[in-house]
Amino acid sequence: MASRIILDPTTVAREMALRKVEVQGWKRLIQIDLDAAIMLLANLICEGSPRTRGLLEVFHERAQSKAAFEYLSTQEFDDSARQAFLFIWAAVAHDIRRGVADDDILLDALWNLLPRYSGPSLRLYRGEPCIDFDAGRRGICWSSDRKAALIFAQGRNAIAGGGVLVETDAPPDAIIA
Repeated sequence: MASRIILDPTTVAREMALRKVEVQGWKRLIQIDLDAAIMLLANLICEGSPRTRGLLEVFHERAQSKAAFEYLSTQEFDDSARQAFLFIWAAVAHDIRRGVADDDILLDALWNLLPRYSGPSLRLYRGEPCIDFDAGRRGICWSSDRKAALIFAQGRNAIAGGGVLVETDAPPDAIIA
């Protein structure tokens, strides 16, 4: 028998209000002391805090993701922080990439933020928008699952003229996670 979780409406309302206050504080911090906000983000990542995702959203909203990831690209994180960040990356990679808007900076940071790959070369696939493929641009998220990449080629990345399935044989030192 499945158990039910009953949430107390007063507790839920209080937690929502606290979250709203915290987000407002983050917005002010980014506005008045960007360096301190970036340090807070790095600390939340080090702690593996679930609050990291919320602060990343505020950086994106305030158009400061690039500055944050420039700093993160210079930092080292332990394995538990990397594993925690992997879950965030898996959920909001597109948003993070759009917010940073600089693949070189983002990739430099991801080498530090994501778990290290330690396996053999892999055949990887990506569903790429035709417009990017024709311009010689390749996205940064690839999959060893051909069917998953095909879904992107035919769906989410099939914008402005459709999508194409791209494949490559990637050596271990080219694979971040």
